[in-house]
Amino acid sequence: MQLFSKKKALALVATGSVFMGLSGCSAPSAQPDPTAVVRTYLDAIAEGDAATATSMDPASVASDADADAEALRTDAVLQGAVERITDVEVDADARTDGSNDDARRVTFTYELAGQRVSSSLAVRWDQEKGDWSLTESVAGRLFVQASASAIDAEVIGYSVPGATVTVSDPPRLFQWAYPAVYEVTPDVDANLLSDPDAGTQTATVSPTEDTKVDVAVTSLPTPTS
Repeated sequence: MQLFSKKKALALVATGSVFMGLSGCSAPSAQPDPTAVVRTYLDAIAEGDAATATSMDPASVASDADADAEALRTDAVLQGAVERITDVEVDADARTDGSNDDARRVTFTYELAGQRVSSSLAVRWDQEKGDWSLTESVAGRLFVQASASAIDAEVIGYSVPGATVTVSDPPRLFQWAYPAVYEVTPDVDANLLSDPDAGTQTATVSPTEDTKVDVAVTSLPTPTS
């Protein structure tokens, strides 16, 4: 029977130690696709699932002092929209957002109101979750006002299918809503309307700019106390 020399035995031990050391220091598993979270988010909005979308939105939306984040970001409102986004396409290649590889920007397009809309969302690697999280929202801000002239205007309440928005004191100028076409009925006396047939309007909410619904009146509504 052949016996190992002491020198060979030490060499084998050393080799095994190096192998174990390399195994223990192996690189962590690759991060999942950063575009997947954007796809899930946009698909939820397309399907009228505002509950899922709001659970994924960053805290910055809810903390906006100028806008209400609760009234319109609901299943009832999104499902009651005249039209929701369709034909969502997410770019398969997310680019690094800045110098941090844990921050990415994901571009996407969708169809709404006969237009092809292009935009992007920032995502960041969440070490605790072990997944990507949105750091931006696709929601846009809706603004409804009554105006008697170019300089005489005031914030007014309104309703959309699924919700009624009242004027708070002090009034919050905007309401966050997901991209869709909404039917807006202003809370204003029909006798004050400059055009009696313009009491209800459609508004297309976009993630890239505030959406204003301007209701022309002969005189401003009297605020309720």
